[in-house]
Amino acid sequence: MVDEGDLALFHTAGAYGASMASTYNCRPLVPEVLVDGNRFAVVAERVAPHDLRPQRLAPWMTVKEPLASAA
Repeated sequence: MVDEGDLALFHTAGAYGASMASTYNCRPLVPEVLVDGNRFAVVAERVAPHDLRPQRLAPWMTVKEPLASAA
């Protein structure tokens, strides 16, 4: 079972990695984390829905609170 706040690791994503990501259908981009052994660094921050161009969001899609960032 996966719950909100859980972390997921996709070891490889092939052609579906960050280079192919977009905000199509108002889907925010996920953060990118570079991992080397027990070290990690966030190399691209999460894009929150309220940071997308407002004209692309339907009125019911407004975000009252920013999303918590993964660490």
